[in-house]
Amino acid sequence: MQLLYRTTRRLTLTEAGIALVQCAKMVSQLTAEVIDAVYPFTKHLPNKVKLLIGHIKQGYSDLSHYF
Repeated sequence: MQLLYRTTRRLTLTEAGIALVQCAKMVSQLTAEVIDAVYPFTKHLPNKVKLLIGHIKQGYSDLSHYF
């Protein structure tokens, strides 16, 4: 699946690329909302908590920089 059109002078998103960016923005916003919702509950924990969210078929995103 092609996400970008590339020429010698510029890059533009394909329809699939635009859809991916829109969904990624929603995921990013929801992730921030989840972190904001659970952060108050982590204050009483004695150690730092790392939160990892798995990606389908691809590694993990480390969100520990929010804590």
